Amino acid sequence: MHNGTVTLTKHISPAIARRGCSTPRRTLSLKSDVSMGGGQSNELSLEDAKAEAKAKAEGPAMWMSSDGEGPILGKQGQMLWRIHGIDYDLASFVKDHPGGELAIRLGQGIDCTDLYESYHSSHVAFSVLDKHRVTPGTVAELGKSQFKHDLDEVVRLHFSGKGRFAYKGTTKHHVTCATVFACEIACFVGAFWHGSMIASFLLPWFFWVCAVNVSHDASHFCFSTIPWVNEIVAFAAVPFLYEPITWAHQHVVSHHTHCNEVGADVDLQHFVPLRIHSEDTKPHVMGNPTPFDYLKVLLVGLHLGFWVPLNASGLLPTNLQHEYKRSFSPDIHMPIGLAGHKKYRVRGLVGPVLTLNVVVFAFCTHGWYGGLLLLPPFVIDSLLFIMVTQASHIQPEVQIAELSDEPDFFKYQARTSVDYSTPSDLWRLLTGGLNTQALHHCLPYVSCCHYTDLYPAFEACCNRHGIQLHKREHLLHATSTCMQHVWGLNQNRSARTWDPSEWGAAVDPPTRRRSRVSTE
Repeated sequence: MHNGTVTLTKHISPAIARRGCSTPRRTLSLKSDVSMGGGQSNELSLEDAKAEAKAKAEGPAMWMSSDGEGPILGKQGQMLWRIHGIDYDLASFVKDHPGGELAIRLGQGIDCTDLYESYHSSHVAFSVLDKHRVTPGTVAELGKSQFKHDLDEVVRLHFSGKGRFAYKGTTKHHVTCATVFACEIACFVGAFWHGSMIASFLLPWFFWVCAVNVSHDASHFCFSTIPWVNEIVAFAAVPFLYEPITWAHQHVVSHHTHCNEVGADVDLQHFVPLRIHSEDTKPHVMGNPTPFDYLKVLLVGLHLGFWVPLNASGLLPTNLQHEYKRSFSPDIHMPIGLAGHKKYRVRGLVGPVLTLNVVVFAFCTHGWYGGLLLLPPFVIDSLLFIMVTQASHIQPEVQIAELSDEPDFFKYQARTSVDYSTPSDLWRLLTGGLNTQALHHCLPYVSCCHYTDLYPAFEACCNRHGIQLHKREHLLHATSTCMQHVWGLNQNRSARTWDPSEWGAAVDPPTRRRSRVSTE
C-alpha cells in the first residue's frame, strides 16, 4: 500500500444537467495513512478509477452508467446513488430496502433521480436518504412536481382503506394470471411434447398475456408485495420475449427514465438501421435500410431473450461484443449496480439457457418439424411485443411533444404516450395495462390490474394540469398510425446522409430538446 493521495475528478453528467443542477466540477481526495518505502504520492486518474470499478464487476464491458462517463464513485471507490445532485451511499440499507435488493441496485452508480421519484411518493422515504448522504451542503428538496404530488394523492384516495399495499397485484389478478399460466403450460406440452401445431399457435397468445401481466408487473416490483416473488415470476417472459436482468436496464432504467430519447432509450434500437424517431438524423453503421429490415419485428423476442443477455454476460467473443455495441448504440447491458454481483450475473444466463433448451428439445424431439413448431411462439410474441409496446410511443404527435421542452418529468411522461380502449378491462388484460401507457409511465409502481379503474381520476388530474393525453380508438388504430409514421421517416432516406427537407411524412425536422427538470 502507498501513502498517497488518490484524486477522482467527477464531471457533471447530462442527467444532472437535465435537471438544472449547478453542481460544479469537483475533486475528491483519498489519503492513506499506511506508508511503505519512500512515501511517494500515487495519483489515480479518473480513467484508472473507472477501470478498477469495471474490474470489480468481473463481467463484460457493459458497465458504463447512463451518463456515458462511468459509474458515480465514492471516496473509497464504492458506487453511489445520485438523486437531485446529491450522492448517497445506500449499501448498508440495501438489505432493508422494502422493494428488495434488485430494485435499489438499479439506481446504484448512476443518477437515479427520475427512477427514485417514479417509485416513491413525494412525501415519503426521503428521510431515509438523508441518513446515508455523502455530499455535503444543502439537501435538494424532493418531490417539487405538483403534478406528481397530485397523482400520488389520486392513488392514496383510490386505495384509501384497502390496505397499505393495495396498489399492488390483487388476489383476483393473481388467480387470473395463474389460470392463464396453466393454459400456457398445457399448450407448451401439446406443442413441444406431442407436436401439435394447433397448440403451437395457441401457445404465444397465452404466453403473451401471462408475460405482460406477470413479468412486466414484476419488473416494476408491483405484482407481489414480496420482492423475491417478483424476481422469480419476472421469468414468465422466458423463453419467447426477454431475459429479466437485462430487461431491468432496457425497460426500467433506460426506457422509463429516458422515454424515446435518441441516444438514451434502447427501445429505439429494435429496428436498426430503420429510423423510428424524427430526431435520429445520423447515418447508421449498417448502411441504408431495406424492406427486409421491417422483418426484424418477427424475431425481437429471440434477440432480447437470447442474444442480448449473452452479449451482456461477456461470454461472446470480443469481436462479436464490439460489433454488437457498434451496431446497437446505446446497447442493452446489465445494470452496473447488479454487474458486480455473481448471483445476478448467473441469473442473467438463466434466460438464454432456457431458451436454448427449448430450441434443442424441439429439434431433438421432432426433428426439422420442431423448427416449425418454434416459429409461431417466437414470431407471434415478437409481433405482439412490438405492437403493444412500441405503438404507444412511436407516433408523430408524441415525438412532437418530446420537443416541447417540458420541464416536469412526469408531465413529460404523460404527454409522450398514446392510449387506447382505456375503459376496457379486456384490453387492460390483453395488453397488461399498456393500453394506458400514460398512466403506467407516471405511476409504474401501481399494478396494471388497477389501471382501468384508476384511469378516470388520472385523466381528470391531467386535465387540471393542462395536459392533453394522446389517444387512439384501439390497438390496430395505434399500430396503423405508428407504421405510417415509421414508413414516412424512412421512405426518403438518402445513401449516407439525409436531407431534412426530404424526410417525408409526420413531423418537421426537430431541434434537440433542451434539458428538463423534475420541478414545476
